[in-house]
Amino acid sequence: MTIVITNEKLTAGTLRQLSKQIHTSMARANYPFHIIDDGDISFMVSTNEVENPQLNANTVGLIASEVA
Repeated sequence: MTIVITNEKLTAGTLRQLSKQIHTSMARANYPFHIIDDGDISFMVSTNEVENPQLNANTVGLIASEVA
């Protein structure tokens, strides 16, 4: 299970895309991945408190994928 919580302002569509990206990165550690009974799941949540121009959605996804 992966849960990513950020305070960066992100749209619902961006959160969905980042969740897919981060979930897919789990395949590096879990093998086999995406089998029927494995139960792997990913959640991505934002409190939408901060808008940091130096931290875009790609950077959030990259950081989260590395630590997932």
